[in-house]
Amino acid sequence: VSYQIRDDVYDATEGGADLGKPKNQDEGKNTLTRLIGKEQALATATQFYHLAIYNLGKISEVYCTRLRDLLDEMNSTLNQKIYNK
Repeated sequence: VSYQIRDDVYDATEGGADLGKPKNQDEGKNTLTRLIGKEQALATATQFYHLAIYNLGKISEVYCTRLRDLLDEMNSTLNQKIYNK
């Protein structure tokens, strides 16, 4: 969910050509970004991200580490695209 929200923010603000889709592809859709705005959507994405990390800690440490690394990479990639124009 966190990734999808960040992807929607990126689509609405920067475009997605480097992600393989045109800018504003989500235009007209009821995305969280459209409904509550960029900053609130990013705050919500961050909450979902931390919730996912917290819940990963409840399962096997091996899987937790692999999934946490994947989440961190996805989160970092979109954050760089959103904040580093």
